Amino acid sequence: MPAMLLISRKIEFTVPNPDYICDEDGVCPDVKDVPKDLNNTEIIEKAQMGLMCVAVLMMTMFYFIYGRTKAGTDSKKKVWVPPKPKPALPFNMGPAPEPITIDDFKETTLGEHEADLVKEQAQGLIFPIAIAYFMSLKFNVHVSLLMQGVMLPVNCLDSGVVKKYMLGSKNNGEGETLYNELYSKPTEADVKAFNEKQSAGAEAAPETPAVTDTDKDEPQVVELKEDEEPKESKKSK
Repeated sequence: MPAMLLISRKIEFTVPNPDYICDEDGVCPDVKDVPKDLNNTEIIEKAQMGLMCVAVLMMTMFYFIYGRTKAGTDSKKKVWVPPKPKPALPFNMGPAPEPITIDDFKETTLGEHEADLVKEQAQGLIFPIAIAYFMSLKFNVHVSLLMQGVMLPVNCLDSGVVKKYMLGSKNNGEGETLYNELYSKPTEADVKAFNEKQSAGAEAAPETPAVTDTDKDEPQVVELKEDEEPKESKKSK
């Protein structure tokens, strides 16, 4: 994100208006009557067309993946899929998320689950692209066109269906299934392991180490104030 903001400054979405001229006394015309900058329509149109091309390519990719999910050899396999993690406040500010149960797992087929993921990913493209075009056309804010044109393809690489059908991945990189799916009915042990994995990323509050007798005997560094002197020096005086 910061890199995109720095790069966007090098792209001239506006050009100086030659009619905006200040007189010899330094008095400039009102920007309401004579705008200081004019839109660089050529660059803006290229940015809009670029984002549209990205959207078309991604929609084509998802259409291809959707067809593969229906024709896959393992599309009829029955799986049990855990629910999505519930949203929580950052830095452990809110209550801990409630643990899931066996009833929270969804029983479906692998093909249907992947098809639902493809639909969800495709629908997720509509809102950010619409916002980017709205900001560009309504408020003359064109940086969002570049940011969405780069961020949307990068974010799609984290999708399990994209990893499987476009990159050939068989697991999530940690030796586990792509969607945390189970190929047999979940047991209490499976649920417990899943809950422990979900809570493993939570940061524990740092504990203050207890002072033992051994620590007391070891030399310690004590900060003295300006008006204090070491006890040995006072005795010597």
